[in-house]
Amino acid sequence: MGGRGRFGHATTLGTEAAVARREIALSWTAGRIPALCRTRIYPGAMSTNTWRAVISALADDRARDVYARIVLAQPVDEALDALSPGKRRRVLDTLLSAGLISPDGAGWRTEPEVFRDALRSAPAAPRAAGVDRFFVDGRLTVYPSRAADRDAVLLHIVGRMSEPGEILTERAVNDRLAAIVDDVAAMRRYLVDAGLLERSRDGGAYSRAR
Repeated sequence: MGGRGRFGHATTLGTEAAVARREIALSWTAGRIPALCRTRIYPGAMSTNTWRAVISALADDRARDVYARIVLAQPVDEALDALSPGKRRRVLDTLLSAGLISPDGAGWRTEPEVFRDALRSAPAAPRAAGVDRFFVDGRLTVYPSRAADRDAVLLHIVGRMSEPGEILTERAVNDRLAAIVDDVAAMRRYLVDAGLLERSRDGGAYSRAR
């Protein structure tokens, strides 16, 4: 008995595997397979937690082996027949319930849409607010054009690079600013011009304005 794999190649099933496949196919037809695995038929039905089922299924060594064989259009009978009837059924149910495979004639086919749907169902990252809008991973990526935003960014930077009452050499200031901005000299000048960083008369020491 044979079927078609992911790329249209024949995928043969062993006797016991074929029996398990027929039982699951009947359940699919009768509507007893969880709706979760029918994502291909009902686009957008994936919940925000469905990706957990996909990860859980692929974390199982046996299920992952069977899934890989189906993806590569290789025979799955050897992998399935090596399992007990109960484990064989659980492996197939796991892959089906996760929406990773579906019955295809006398064999199985993969459902690549499940990965796209999982990504779409993931909650959107919270939108940055305040000065966080101008930083990525702690580094300044955009110097704001609005005066109020510039003031907030400069205050944020001086607060990160120095403590009140701390005296820093120019080299220390440069090293700390380098962890936050690309143009160190320009930012040091902005902080001094804004009155947030005070420079000694000889230019050798800096301190946070009080």
